Amino acid sequence: YVYVADTDNRAIRRISPDFTEVTTLLDGNTPPETMQDPMSLWHVYGVSVNSKGDVYASDSARGIIIKVSPDGTSEHVAGNGERGHRDGFGPEAQFMFPYGIAFDKDDNLYVGDCTGDCDESYDNIRKITPD
Repeated sequence: YVYVADTDNRAIRRISPDFTEVTTLLDGNTPPETMQDPMSLWHVYGVSVNSKGDVYASDSARGIIIKVSPDGTSEHVAGNGERGHRDGFGPEAQFMFPYGIAFDKDDNLYVGDCTGDCDESYDNIRKITPD
């Protein structure tokens, strides 16, 4: 499958291997009721899939990382909706503007995070370890 961060439509899409079917995994077309609402997206930017088939997405507008499990449930796994740069577990962590994300072979998630004026070179790579 190919996974797409459909930023303008606030959605995560999955495209079949033969490119004949597009499935919406998470649709956030309405603004989130709260910044921690895992069922909504505001500005999905990066998408990556771990070895278990979980799809992770960075929501750069809210400064959070969301996980969508193969069964379709979603949860907020990192960040708390408040802009900043703080390491921590789950909602204790803060991101300024998380964008590109990728997994390594051990399912560690790496997040590109712009920590200042994104036109300048203030980018960091943040690491989220599995469970």
